[in-house]
Amino acid sequence: MWVNKMARILDLDRKYQVLIVVFTSIFVALVILAITISNLDFKPKPEGSVAVILNDGDLVINYVDGNTISVGDKKTNTYGVSLTNSSTNTIYFSLGFSEANRNATIEVYDEKEELLIKQDENLTTKKILNLYSIKAGETLRYTVKIKADYGTFKGTMLINNESLSTQTFADTLLLNNPVVSPKTRIGSEIATSNEGLIETTDNLGTSYFFRGKIDNNYLKINDQLFRVVRINGDESVRVVLDGVIDTTAAYNTSELGENATNDNLLRVFETTSYKVMEEWVTNNLSGYGKYFVDGIYCLDSNFDKDINGIKYSGTYERIYNDGAPVLTCNSNYVSRIGMLSVDEVVLAGAFKSTPNDKYYLYNESIKGNYLTLSPYYINTSGEISMMNIISDGSLGDGVLRNTSAYIRPVLNISVSAKIKGEGTKDNPYIIVS
Repeated sequence: MWVNKMARILDLDRKYQVLIVVFTSIFVALVILAITISNLDFKPKPEGSVAVILNDGDLVINYVDGNTISVGDKKTNTYGVSLTNSSTNTIYFSLGFSEANRNATIEVYDEKEELLIKQDENLTTKKILNLYSIKAGETLRYTVKIKADYGTFKGTMLINNESLSTQTFADTLLLNNPVVSPKTRIGSEIATSNEGLIETTDNLGTSYFFRGKIDNNYLKINDQLFRVVRINGDESVRVVLDGVIDTTAAYNTSELGENATNDNLLRVFETTSYKVMEEWVTNNLSGYGKYFVDGIYCLDSNFDKDINGIKYSGTYERIYNDGAPVLTCNSNYVSRIGMLSVDEVVLAGAFKSTPNDKYYLYNESIKGNYLTLSPYYINTSGEISMMNIISDGSLGDGVLRNTSAYIRPVLNISVSAKIKGEGTKDNPYIIVS
């Protein structure tokens, strides 16, 4: 009996031992798990992480993690966005922020996890994705990563159906290019850096012109590249061909002499250069004619300055003596096609007798003179000379009667034109409707 009793006691002890070992093992596992969890870098869900689904016309927008943004100091939050086009047409959209309190680093990835764009400045004035397209019935998904470099970044993510927008070409240019003051003295210095978009006035009101080494003012029409010169006072946009027409033309085919009036200058232009440009536009820009509108082009038939029998124009006085180019015209004509004035070239970054291969109107492929619409002088033989730009980007000594030179057509894009793109050479603006 004693032996049996001891056996039962020993058997009981073994059960307790097993239980103790089991509970100890569980306890150790829980401790290890707790330590592991505490060391994991859990990122909290972004503030406003409840999904928000909105409709902007036929564009269905799902802000998967909400669109109210709040990111703490040096933290990164991730937001998912999906877009569905429920229409039968392609829709153009943009992604940006409203009411952003400060800059942050923004990265946008597509559903293949490829980085589309990274931006860390001007979040309230620029769109992060601008005029991207989504086909009929298509769904696109994006991941937006936002890092606050300091302080707390707050704002509202905003996706717009730009196909519903009344935003004009001019609006887009102003949105993508904050208006600044020139860095160099216009009319007395060349511009070799990107000086941006600068405000002035023309005959129609407030105008804005690009100056210097601009890299986001490209417009592509068919296969032809243009550069945006300025926003006109009526909010149409003036553009110039990035190169020249293959055919050269003689600007002034007759001796105007004392008859160098505005009407006669216009007559000479229309019978030579205008014909060449009209034919080129018809052959190269077919289908886009409805987007080209009349613009005011500056002539200058005032030849009051007489030096040794040579009568100089008001443009000569303004550019060569005063160094004060302007976009207001004392004599002009209205047309859908024209050429640059010397004032526009100087505002863009040129200067007399000073080579400049850094401003946007310079193109190394232009191997000779190209004409402007600005008269220079009438010589003692009664021949009129027109101002020209030479291949090194500087102002030339004038082109006399029947001297052939290259032509760079200028057009004005209607305020009704809708565009997409970023304005860069690789992703130029294009007209979409």
